[in-house]
Amino acid sequence: MNNHPQSCTSEMVVTPLSTLFDPEAAGRYIGGAEKPISPLTLADWRAKRFGPAYVRVGRLIRYRQADLDAWLETRVKKGV
Repeated sequence: MNNHPQSCTSEMVVTPLSTLFDPEAAGRYIGGAEKPISPLTLADWRAKRFGPAYVRVGRLIRYRQADLDAWLETRVKKGV
């Protein structure tokens, strides 16, 4: 974890049960570094009950890696 108050970095927290991503890191995970999904888009999706499952811890929103992976699997389109 970064102790510099001026820096603004996203966090990925590893727990025994799962890896948790903040919205910025989750957006990079599912969209890639070149075209990440913005935290605002993820917030819009949450409001519309679309997108990956998330965990609310107080005011914090976190995404479990397993939920991101499961959601990505639902987006797979197979060629004909």
